[in-house]
Amino acid sequence: MSLHDVCGQPMEYIMAFTGSELRMRILLSLMDGNKNTSDLAEEISARHTTILHAIKHLSKLGIITKNEDVYALTNLGKMQAYILENLLSYFTILEGQRDFWLSHDVSGIPVDLLNRLGMLSDSEVMVPDPVMPLENHEKLISMIAKSEDIKAVLPVLITPEQCNVLADPIKEGLNVNLIVTYRLLETISRKCKTLECMYKELIGYNNFNLYWTPEDVKVALVVTESFLYLGLYNFDGIYDIGSGLIYVGDGAVAWGTKLFEYYRKKSNLIVDTSQAVELLQKHGLPLGDHSDTTKIRSNS
Repeated sequence: MSLHDVCGQPMEYIMAFTGSELRMRILLSLMDGNKNTSDLAEEISARHTTILHAIKHLSKLGIITKNEDVYALTNLGKMQAYILENLLSYFTILEGQRDFWLSHDVSGIPVDLLNRLGMLSDSEVMVPDPVMPLENHEKLISMIAKSEDIKAVLPVLITPEQCNVLADPIKEGLNVNLIVTYRLLETISRKCKTLECMYKELIGYNNFNLYWTPEDVKVALVVTESFLYLGLYNFDGIYDIGSGLIYVGDGAVAWGTKLFEYYRKKSNLIVDTSQAVELLQKHGLPLGDHSDTTKIRSNS
């Protein structure tokens, strides 16, 4: 059965709280514990009669139960309150950074993680100043330098410093996992010989994993033990350099780690500096001239 055909009781449950701000506030209030009418009236700033009318409706649907003068959520009520809480977190993110989500291509984020954007709601967010579009990029480089565990997905190279900033942490023994797209890997091989040599040196460090993905990734990501950086493409296919957001908080780190793992599972691990041509050509990818290439192991 299609969700478009859903009607009856499921719709009534949804309308029970989405159709009334008061009922939503009652559900969220009772998530914190059982309360009487006076407690609810004081917390929600509503009249007793108004609250009782809303409770009567929720009780009829089996969402709220009454024990003497105290109201509590039933099991159904608890589950629906969790859904409501997640829904409010989700829309908090969408409205908080409305222009970012409205004007960018989100196809690089899997549906499962789009559905879990509410995980970002408890995080502090750093939004770039339109007058200083690279401000967050500069903050990112500074924050990476202070991190101990770094995971990144790079579809583009804004400046050589963007890659150089990872070299010192790797040499200091910090954990770095980096995924680059085939286009970026090929560009580095053709145009950035200094970076190519640097990566060949860094691959020898046990704390550094370099991955390669054949996908045309539409998201830039850096996630550490304390923050998440997220950058997206415009609808015209051009990466929006100046709009990346930085989220600081545990929820953002957890969400960003899931996104990194999504791409890591679809990537190949580069393990040494020989015999890459065969695998890259298998995917029909250009390589340019190489006298020394890199061996790649599938991550599947």
